[in-house]
Amino acid sequence: MPAPRRPGDPRRGLTVTGVLLLAVGLAGLGRALGGWGRDRAAAPLLTDEMRRFAAEHAWFWPLVATLVAAVALTGLRWLILQGDADRPARLTLPLPDEGGATRVLTRAAATALESDVAALPGVRWARVRVRGDPDRPRLLISVGYADRADLAELRRHIEREALPRLRTALEPAVPPATVRVHFVD
Repeated sequence: MPAPRRPGDPRRGLTVTGVLLLAVGLAGLGRALGGWGRDRAAAPLLTDEMRRFAAEHAWFWPLVATLVAAVALTGLRWLILQGDADRPARLTLPLPDEGGATRVLTRAAATALESDVAALPGVRWARVRVRGDPDRPRLLISVGYADRADLAELRRHIEREALPRLRTALEPAVPPATVRVHFVD
C-alpha cells in the first residue's frame, strides 16, 4: 500500500507543471503543422511590434537569458535532488508512553552504526544509508570485509550487538536492515 500523500506534495506541482508544458508544446507543434491554418503556420512567432520592443530596450534579451538560465538551473537542481529522494533527512521515532515523537538526524544514526560495525576485526570499511519514507525507514549496511575474516562473527556482531545498541539509543524502533558484504584484499 503506497504511503499517504502529505499536503504540499511536490508530485502534484510537478504533475501540473508537466501537463501545462505538454499542452504548450502540443499547441506550438499544432500551429507549426498548420492546425490553425496555413497562414498562422507560416507567420513569424514574434510580431513586428514585439521585435521592435526587443530592439529598443537593451535590457530585454539579457533578462530573457537570465530567466531561461534560472529555469534551467532550477530544473537541474531538481534533477540532482531526485537521487536523494529516497533518503529521509530525519527519523521520526514515536514515544509509546507519552504519545509524542523524537526526531533524529539520519546521518547521526548512520555514523554511529558505521563506527560500531567498522570497529570489528576484519572490517576494512562500513557505510550505512537510511532509505525509504521517514515514517518507515530501512537501513542499508555495506561492509568491506577481509577475505579470510569470520563472516559468522560479522553477522553475529551486527545482529546481536550493533543493531541492539542502536535500538537502545533510538528507543523502541530500529528500522529493518539489509547487509551487503564486499570482500576485499
